[in-house]
Amino acid sequence: MNYKVKKKWLIIWGLIILFIIGNPSIRKFKSYLYNSGTDIRREYNFFLFSIYTEKNSPYNKTYYLGILFNFINLGTKDTY
Repeated sequence: MNYKVKKKWLIIWGLIILFIIGNPSIRKFKSYLYNSGTDIRREYNFFLFSIYTEKNSPYNKTYYLGILFNFINLGTKDTY
């Protein structure tokens, strides 16, 4: 392997490790929502990022993306 190929793989593995370490836990998500007392769950854990839900009412869920120690609101979906 030449130097450029090794450097490329080192960067790729470094980014993967960064995303794995930066995947926030359910405890951090609850503190992000200030313990709102609603039904809070980690729906999907993909190890590089996670999808969290907050159940606002029996027919309404808000979805969040947890990635690199941050949370991004993906929107609300009505569930009937």
